[in-house]
Amino acid sequence: EDIHWNEGTNRWEVTFNTTGFSGFFAKGQSGVLPVRWIYFNGELNNANKTTLNWKVFENNTSHYKIERSNDGIIFNEISNVNTIGFGENEYQFVDPRNIQSTTFYRLKQVDLDGSFTYSEIVKLTQNNTKKIAVFPNPTSNDISIDITTNHLNKTATIIDSNGKMIRTFVINKLSYKLDVKKFVAGIYFIKIENEPVVQFIKQ
Repeated sequence: EDIHWNEGTNRWEVTFNTTGFSGFFAKGQSGVLPVRWIYFNGELNNANKTTLNWKVFENNTSHYKIERSNDGIIFNEISNVNTIGFGENEYQFVDPRNIQSTTFYRLKQVDLDGSFTYSEIVKLTQNNTKKIAVFPNPTSNDISIDITTNHLNKTATIIDSNGKMIRTFVINKLSYKLDVKKFVAGIYFIKIENEPVVQFIKQ
């Protein structure tokens, strides 16, 4: 009961009685540490799915437990990743669940003897400003404008390189096809209300 793991500070803590400030010392276990964290980070793609990346120097490591939390306090295991082996290694994991708000991730590194350590916590927040995809680009016939539900039924405007408005229309599909065969060859811009401008080239 005098030895316990402090998850808040990510360390083992030992409590014992003593008198004065001398006559005792603390020493870690000899040998190479099982893991040395080099980095651990995460990023969201346009579909709000998380990709976790980490790099470590490993020795006697068994596997990694990937844990997720909605509040940064209570974490639940969502997957396991086996170790590559001794040395400096890189890992990647994609969370198949779309995050809806702020989500926290951490790694639990488990050694061959069952002991473990935690990584730092990564905090990710849903990206509400999603990019609009236009393809093929360049094009000679038509283009597909892929949007999310945030853009449905919004007004889009096509502007040429001289700033002239060419066409205005309402995007009523998640994948909207637009015929540009009659457009003069050049650079065009698509503006959907308050969203960033997207460029395409007509050949």
